[in-house]
Amino acid sequence: MAQVTPLDDIAGVHEVHPTVHGDERGLFVETYRRSWFPHGREMIQANRADRR
Repeated sequence: MAQVTPLDDIAGVHEVHPTVHGDERGLFVETYRRSWFPHGREMIQANRADRR
């Protein structure tokens, strides 16, 4: 699961450090989840997958 940290110097901005899952097939990263930003945009989830 990603680590989400609010930035002290910019109000309302958060820094996301995603967890990268990888194996011989490639990489998978969850880039957005609504529960990380409950008052944010109306988006459910976003992911990224890269093949090797």
